Amino acid sequence: MMKLAAIAAAIMFHVVCAIAQPQPPAVEWERTYGADDDVVISDQIKSDEGYVFGGTTAAFNARLFDFWLLKTDMSGDCLWSRGYGGESMEECFSITQATDGGYMLAGYTLSYGSGGQDFWLLKTDANGDSQWSRTYGGNNHDACTDVLRTFD
Repeated sequence: MMKLAAIAAAIMFHVVCAIAQPQPPAVEWERTYGADDDVVISDQIKSDEGYVFGGTTAAFNARLFDFWLLKTDMSGDCLWSRGYGGESMEECFSITQATDGGYMLAGYTLSYGSGGQDFWLLKTDANGDSQWSRTYGGNNHDACTDVLRTFD
């Protein structure tokens, strides 16, 4: 009888532990964007209107890869998607929101600059339209892996 009580207690303990385990959060929505080779590097920008994702895509042209910026509403439906780049390859590693509501994308370009791979900084407005871009670097491989907004 003692053995039976111990087994029952062990079963009861196991059931209680199984119930006490945290459950994964419920999925509100799920979407797929882009093509096979597209890469999102940042999804940290969120506003009341939705989400902004930055990364690299091959979807906008027959060339290699370009910078990519995608905006969705709060339900994950795509509002707009933009690609930025030239005849060669660009890869975006970082994105941040500018004080005017636009976006700063940073990475590298093989299409623009002084030769080789140059650090490329691209500024867009809030609708994803390119406002300006700058390249930095020399003849060797230059790239930016992070862009941050400063207080000034």
